[in-house]
Amino acid sequence: MEGIDINAPPAFDIGTRVTCLVAPYRVRLDDGAIVYNKEAFFKKIGAPMEIQFKIGSRIECKLGTSDEWFPGVVIECFEKFAELDKPPYLIRFDYAPTEVRSFWGPPDYIRASNVPQRIFLPELRFGVGDRVECDIGQDAYLPGTVIQTWYTEENNFQSGYMVPYQIQLDIGNLIYAPIDSEDCVRKSIVPAPDCWICFDNQQSADNLIVRECACKGGQNGFVHVDCLVKLALSKIDFNIEPSGEDDSKPFTGCITCREDFDVGSHCGSALRKVCYYATMDLDIDNTWNKMATTMMSELLVENKEYDEALKRR
Repeated sequence: MEGIDINAPPAFDIGTRVTCLVAPYRVRLDDGAIVYNKEAFFKKIGAPMEIQFKIGSRIECKLGTSDEWFPGVVIECFEKFAELDKPPYLIRFDYAPTEVRSFWGPPDYIRASNVPQRIFLPELRFGVGDRVECDIGQDAYLPGTVIQTWYTEENNFQSGYMVPYQIQLDIGNLIYAPIDSEDCVRKSIVPAPDCWICFDNQQSADNLIVRECACKGGQNGFVHVDCLVKLALSKIDFNIEPSGEDDSKPFTGCITCREDFDVGSHCGSALRKVCYYATMDLDIDNTWNKMATTMMSELLVENKEYDEALKRR
């Protein structure tokens, strides 16, 4: 700003008693910083910021002094940002899908974008099936297994937001790690819980040990996905028409606690798929065929594969 030498040494030492003038203006700069100053150091430039884009809009912005436009999506906007002391926009840029950045302006540094969303996912330290321990607060860590990387929750997360890990703790709880740091999640040497069917605790990304039902108490209910599939197949004779819901329970839920598996869960997905492929050659009027086709369609809808779901109806 004109009239101020920012490189000049301070006029007073620490501890010196001084008299201060009250600045008539508190100003938020475009980089988000706040300054206090007199009217003499200001001049009006351009149009004021206005909210032009809705949540979910694809936009692109200039950042800092760069002339490059960075595409992203509007995560939040505040109509009365000046009164609320909040940024006009919170934006998730494609180059940093796990971060949200404030955008203060100027207004000609943001515009609509038709650039398709590109997500650049950095490499993570752990993969699906890796044993980790997670910080649950107050320097306490609990062991668990990574069951999904770059996890999102459609109903609970803002559009486009992902976290590095979803983790099933050995006490049964499902949690997620918001950042991939040693303070948040680190390698564990504690073995996985035993599978209640085969009593082994070795697992892989293709054959996790999970607990996705209501079985409680210690490590009860933890099971290899493959063991659960084999158990279901061993209990069903597809040549015999099912007489009720109990006949299909091995492919829809836990036979111990009777709770249904979520459609898109590891167990729910694997059981629906194996039931479908085991019955697809049966007569179209066969009850097993109809049930399996319906379950497979529900899975495809859950995975947003709508065209494939319609083919199976």
